[in-house]
Amino acid sequence: MEYILKNKILLFILIFFIILSPICMATNTDIIATYTTNDLDTNNLSEDEVDNTNNSNFSYIPSDLYKFEENAEINEVVDGNLFVMANKITISGEIAGDVFALGNEINFTDTAYIHGSLFIIGQDVSVNCLCYDIYGIGTTFNLDENAVIARDVRIASDNININGRINKDAYLYTNNLLFANNDLEQIAGNLSYSSPSEFEISDGIVGGDIHFTPVSTDEPTIVETIIGCITNIVSALLYALFIVLLIIWLAPNFKDKAKNIIKNKAPLAFGTGLLSFICIILASISILFLLHGLSFGISVAAITTLILAYSISQTVFGLSCAKILMDKSKKEKNIYLILYTLLIVLVINILGLIPFIGFLVSLIVNMTGFGTIVLNLISKKDFSVNAQKSDK
Repeated sequence: MEYILKNKILLFILIFFIILSPICMATNTDIIATYTTNDLDTNNLSEDEVDNTNNSNFSYIPSDLYKFEENAEINEVVDGNLFVMANKITISGEIAGDVFALGNEINFTDTAYIHGSLFIIGQDVSVNCLCYDIYGIGTTFNLDENAVIARDVRIASDNININGRINKDAYLYTNNLLFANNDLEQIAGNLSYSSPSEFEISDGIVGGDIHFTPVSTDEPTIVETIIGCITNIVSALLYALFIVLLIIWLAPNFKDKAKNIIKNKAPLAFGTGLLSFICIILASISILFLLHGLSFGISVAAITTLILAYSISQTVFGLSCAKILMDKSKKEKNIYLILYTLLIVLVINILGLIPFIGFLVSLIVNMTGFGTIVLNLISKKDFSVNAQKSDK
């Protein structure tokens, strides 16, 4: 059964790679052509769009482009998606797909032309070009005068300045919203925004309806805090119940090996979990920066697998302790395994509410549970007391 469980996990990882393959299998290809924007097909472009495609020279890249630098400048024509992470990012080329940008300062110049959508996380963001949709998070977000958004924008930012045009709807979460031109329609569709206070928006700026959702900045009351804690604990118990039922169904023998690890090698499990967690994070970051192409998919897959394993580590720890309690009380039915596990998870979550102590308890429990998962996968050793005595 342990062999079957390992195969199922490997199958899950393989399926995850296959799902990601459309965005991660492309590699940076040597530039194979250089041409001017006069060679571009402008028959379907508006006059403003044609003006934006000036006579600058562009280099052509026939695949996805990955850039991870201190200062990244992209002025190529990219026949694919753009993945860029840098302190300062300047994009002035043409991107046939979507743009995924993470940086401190991100600037899309008026010569940029994005055929897809923008997915942006940055400190100061400025968009002054054509694109399809915008999904952004930042401290300051500017849509400059040459910005034309073909569809919707969804932005969460402390300050949002709109001087361009949004052809569909805008969904904004902000503390400050400023429209640079009160005489022109800048949002053709509806405006839905959430903010601590309502803004005065001149007539004609928004072509559709305006929906305001107030955001409370008050501290939660004691009752609200208690309700939130109870909700979190109930969610943790339901998730633990799902994981336990899944383990009983897929790997009924897992609980025995996990019990032996926790009972006899708990410090080893904690150390393995902590070391594995740190190594996976560092390895994923290193692969992302040092390699290209498939490395993006490998890093994402590794981090995703880490998050999934870490999310069930508390339940695995509870399951192991529950099996120990079952052996001591001489209970064998799975219903006791479920009840004991939920009881232990409940105690862990209640202890987690205590300042400082809760952090230490959560760290020890999660890392020990994570280490138990790792040891179960990589080691065929029997961690029971009898097996250890026979080894000696």
